[in-house]
Amino acid sequence: MRDETAQGKAARVIPAWMRSTEDTPPVYFLDARGSGANLDDVPTRNRVAGMLRELQQEAAPEKLGGPAIIKVHIGEPLVKTAIIPALAASSVEFLKSRGVGEMAFGDTTVLYSSKRGGRENPDGAVKDYLELASARGWSDLGAPFVVLDRPSTSVPGMFEFDTGALTLEAGPPGRYNQVFAAGAIGVAKSFIQHAHLTGHLLTGLACCMKGIAMGIANRRGKAQMHLSMRPVFNEHLCDMCGDCAARCPESAIEFNPGELPVLDDKRCLGCGQCMAECERRAIEMKGLDSYAGYDWGRGSDTIHARMTDYAVGMMQGLWDSMLHVAHLVRMTSSCDCYNKTLPPICDDIGFLVGRNPFAVDRFAIELLIERISRFADDEMRRNIDIIRKGDPFSYANSAYGIISEAELKTTPIGL
Repeated sequence: MRDETAQGKAARVIPAWMRSTEDTPPVYFLDARGSGANLDDVPTRNRVAGMLRELQQEAAPEKLGGPAIIKVHIGEPLVKTAIIPALAASSVEFLKSRGVGEMAFGDTTVLYSSKRGGRENPDGAVKDYLELASARGWSDLGAPFVVLDRPSTSVPGMFEFDTGALTLEAGPPGRYNQVFAAGAIGVAKSFIQHAHLTGHLLTGLACCMKGIAMGIANRRGKAQMHLSMRPVFNEHLCDMCGDCAARCPESAIEFNPGELPVLDDKRCLGCGQCMAECERRAIEMKGLDSYAGYDWGRGSDTIHARMTDYAVGMMQGLWDSMLHVAHLVRMTSSCDCYNKTLPPICDDIGFLVGRNPFAVDRFAIELLIERISRFADDEMRRNIDIIRKGDPFSYANSAYGIISEAELKTTPIGL
């Protein structure tokens, strides 16, 4: 008999190698600590790119297909420490060596006002985003750059998709019955992510899991995870049955017979369950009109659970053809969405390459804490508690059985 429990459903979504300490593949560490490697030096950069290509060969699953997404984060205009395009280009040569010819670098639009903003880049007029990508060096790398939720940027013969939004079924044990992803994920057969380890206001740290969850979700999905979608009740359609209140997973809707439901804004997850349940179609999910006045720190206690639920929902079918490269270099106190030039919080640590994003993130956190404990100033050391907040691991294990422990195989840069 098929297991229909929550863990049973999770087991069918998550591959066995992510749920077993014996089968979880190793994480490869290209160690730059104390090497003095200067990534602004072109020969050094080329050597590191070659080593990353070799580690991807070691770490990657046997079978990869096209089209492939090489997921990156290009950073805002004033950011000087974002991912170095030439290092991410190591994945182009790696994929070609595996027989994959169709591929593209890509990222999604963002909620806030920006040259990467969704409002500033409607489909068919994505000029600002593409110009920024080109200015930051993401052109002429052997693969085009596309905006994953803007099909007008797709490239015939290399990476084609025809919708900007994709709705995917999710369900227990997560918070969402559906998740909302960028349309391009629907055509990808392989997924390689280059994630930059940085601090983050809401999540403590940003690395692989945030790069999947926030980086692949479309605008509606990002809003859900940021708790910025809210149900609006149509008084003309609502028959005051109370089903929305009864089925809300957070008991965020108050209902009195004969009266219109009332939302408890502080409890609402923005998950859309009430809208899905309403047979009268009397509920619409709406985002906040002004993100400038929004508290982006709201919900920090559950953000990792929400991002894990989203990642699991969106990556169905891709776990076995996925690889992650974490850049633990030029790390700053805020993420690359913060349009400001910031100094690094400590010296470069290196790069992690692995199939399990939870394992990669766990090592990233441990390596960063070890480094700043030894070499950072007192102000940065005081942020260790904030860094430890970046912990999706307990929830991922309890809800989905995902293991984040793995063997670490270290290779010195040796420059």
